[in-house]
Amino acid sequence: MVFNINSSVDFEINDWDHWKDIYSVIDALLSKFEIKEDCHIRTFQTFTFENKWLGFGRMKWNLGNNKKWTSKYKTKEFANKNLIFLGTEVWSPHWDKVISTVYPPNFFLKIYNESTNKGIIIAIPIRIYKRNSEFIEQTVGKIKTLIPAEESTVFKRYWTSFSIFQNDLQDITYREISNARRNRDTEIT
Repeated sequence: MVFNINSSVDFEINDWDHWKDIYSVIDALLSKFEIKEDCHIRTFQTFTFENKWLGFGRMKWNLGNNKKWTSKYKTKEFANKNLIFLGTEVWSPHWDKVISTVYPPNFFLKIYNESTNKGIIIAIPIRIYKRNSEFIEQTVGKIKTLIPAEESTVFKRYWTSFSIFQNDLQDITYREISNARRNRDTEIT
């Protein structure tokens, strides 16, 4: 099951002052499903005119690493550089493990910054969703209250694309989701 919470309002989803409340809600979700220990963070950030990703090291899901990806390059030391945030992903199990096996993750979250849209995509296997739908819906509802002027979409989707989506789930974009919303043949609700 995939949840997309999007906003076209200009706000910094990747700023700790905003992210900390969302982090708490997601942390509770991961704790409930006992997958927190196996979650890892990947972030994609750079400076203008630099042709490389900024270094963060391997980041397990925890408070310190969430502060790290939202704050590390926003200090006085880097004040003269223009930080570009492209996105962050949270995987359980770790990205390397998912990519090297044929098994999809137990949890996937993507924080994106696409043109005038910012938001979150949360993917949870349908087997987990069916057993915990009320808790998951409440959790997503809490996140919605933390995203300004949110608009949301919920849909069923396999990890690998077999439909109008052209990418595996980790590669999906907000534009692809909004285009699919217009297609009546999808299972978007």
